[in-house]
Amino acid sequence: LALELLRLHLPIFSGSLEREEITNTLLHLSHFFNRLSSESSSPNIRYTLTSPELSLRLFFPDGHEKPVTVEQLLKSARFNFGGTITFERIEELRMACRLRVIHALSDSSVREAIRFLQPQLSTRPEDLAAVCFAYREHYVTSRYYRIQQAQPAVQYGQVSSLNRPSYDMHRIDADQFSSLFRSQAPSTWTFLALPLFRLLDADLDNLINMRDYAWLLLLIASSDYRRKLRLLFTVHSPDYILPEDRNGFWDRRSSASSLSNNSSPPIVECAEELTEETTVVGIMKEEGSKCDPSSAPEFRSRKDSFRFINVQYTGPEALEAPAALTKPSFIDLLKTINFILLNDRKSEHDLLHALARLGQQCQITVTRRNSTLAAESGAEPEWKIEFNDFQNAVYCIPELVLAFSQPITLASRINRNGDDLAPTT
Repeated sequence: LALELLRLHLPIFSGSLEREEITNTLLHLSHFFNRLSSESSSPNIRYTLTSPELSLRLFFPDGHEKPVTVEQLLKSARFNFGGTITFERIEELRMACRLRVIHALSDSSVREAIRFLQPQLSTRPEDLAAVCFAYREHYVTSRYYRIQQAQPAVQYGQVSSLNRPSYDMHRIDADQFSSLFRSQAPSTWTFLALPLFRLLDADLDNLINMRDYAWLLLLIASSDYRRKLRLLFTVHSPDYILPEDRNGFWDRRSSASSLSNNSSPPIVECAEELTEETTVVGIMKEEGSKCDPSSAPEFRSRKDSFRFINVQYTGPEALEAPAALTKPSFIDLLKTINFILLNDRKSEHDLLHALARLGQQCQITVTRRNSTLAAESGAEPEWKIEFNDFQNAVYCIPELVLAFSQPITLASRINRNGDDLAPTT
């Protein structure tokens, strides 16, 4: 029907295109639709039928014009285009334009997200823009060119883009995150991809958004050693480093091969993002369990969208009060720090001695506290170290503070490594 209308009024559209003016076209179409009649056709109308009296043709004589009927318009449309315009053809044309439309809408959403996140993350605009656009490109490429493997772990709720802030429009799963993180983060951090994803995935839906990812990457690249220490301490909790992760977790070669060549499913399942195009289905894993309304993604997104824009975003809530680490987890943390700081600087003996001092100082702190508690209660408490004790020990070692304070320019790094990022499969 739309093509038939274009055919009937082609001279009008052609003239408007040449004049680059559409006012007359709109008036003509308005006049045509106002005179469209549902009554039986009349032999005296100016929109007449040609042989075999199925296809309409337009005349433009001066004087009064009678309306064309809906019946005539439908018959003419079916006669001229009914054999070529099928559902399959429409779907083919729609898919041909879909990625272009997705890119345009996505680009607008990312620009809005950058404006929204700039005051929240307090970083260089060029670094934030580089992170967000690289994130968007990876999201579109991996989402529309690979088969999703799993549904989200929990119900997302009735999704509407109007209720979601711009930075929440693009969500990536663990597989997408690992691929993107490996291409942009320093190589000494990439083995922490899955634990860091679990930390960011606070609502356990196997998806994180653009703000989560940008916050993480910008923090790792910053000179803020205090927040880096808090991040590393928190992510070494047993909630984020699972027993399956421990085998070869700190061996660089094993970590790299396990992320790229391991055929087994990842510890955190890949997830398909729920959008307006998908059916909203929520199934809780444990029967009888209920989701806290305040933790539901829809609730959080709506709450975040009304949050004052200049309030700085400080990351997941788990970072506010990190859980104490047991001795095995603390040893894991020391190994991680050793890998991050000394993997590319093995000749710097000062850092090696500083790391040994850190372990020794933390051991002394915990031993003294446990001795006091044992004297009061009469029972030997479990070996645990609090974050404040760990942080104070690091503050006393200038070599570690200086090493964690080295910044990275993200924009140049992302632009340099952009061609090396391949879509996930």
